[in-house]
Amino acid sequence: MWQQFDEGRSDLFAWVATTIGMGSEGKSPPVPFTDQSTHQGGVAMGFYNMTQGDVPVFKFIADHYAMSDNFHQGIMGGTGASFIYIGTGDLAFYSDGNGNPATPPARLIEDPDPWRGSNNWYKQDGYESGSYVNCADLSQPGVAQIVTYLRAQQRTSRCNPGHYYLVNNYGPAYNADGTAVDVKQHPYTLPPQTLPNIGEALSKARVSWKYYIGGLNRGGAQHAGANDTWCSICNPLQYKKNIMTTPRIGIATMRPTFCERRDFGASLSNDR
Repeated sequence: MWQQFDEGRSDLFAWVATTIGMGSEGKSPPVPFTDQSTHQGGVAMGFYNMTQGDVPVFKFIADHYAMSDNFHQGIMGGTGASFIYIGTGDLAFYSDGNGNPATPPARLIEDPDPWRGSNNWYKQDGYESGSYVNCADLSQPGVAQIVTYLRAQQRTSRCNPGHYYLVNNYGPAYNADGTAVDVKQHPYTLPPQTLPNIGEALSKARVSWKYYIGGLNRGGAQHAGANDTWCSICNPLQYKKNIMTTPRIGIATMRPTFCERRDFGASLSNDR
């Protein structure tokens, strides 16, 4: 995203998407090197005139369902990181599950230096390799360049020492029913997070609240296959240890119908 942004010019989106695609996963550049072999496919760049009838389905959805469309994401990150930011105003990091920063396995640390013979195929990037960045350490690959750019903009990095922040879409450590995710079966899972969040803040102020999300299978199943449309990375509260493990706040049982807590706690619903 820093490359795509290109110091404010925002002119490298298509190039970056094609040249690194969905990530190297620690593998050497594919041969032949194309938009298909990088798993990018068609690059979603173009001009759409909705007032003249272009993309009518998206226009209908925007007209009837979109809200808060003045949101500007506050981080350089993907879907999961952005949703965590919405719920916490902060960045998730690799930890021991109790809020203490820890060092992830070496293969999970990002390395945006290119492979020999390529100009943008990162050495470690993706789910299987490269998911965390220690942005307080200027010796880490790629970090010094970004910090230098920020300083040129008279801005400073606020990364905490020893924190490896998530830059990929890892799932929460809890299923929707509050049980722990089996990390052996689902290795791309973020450790339990203890960041202050909007749910805890509202509960502390004795303001009842709910979080709406759709697609949970009957019986509260998750990771149940192609028919499971529950987006766990779209639920910032599902990452939070206190939310998901405290009965008064969390969810004991998820049902495919509306679920409501009567106290000053949380509820998740798959009602749309």
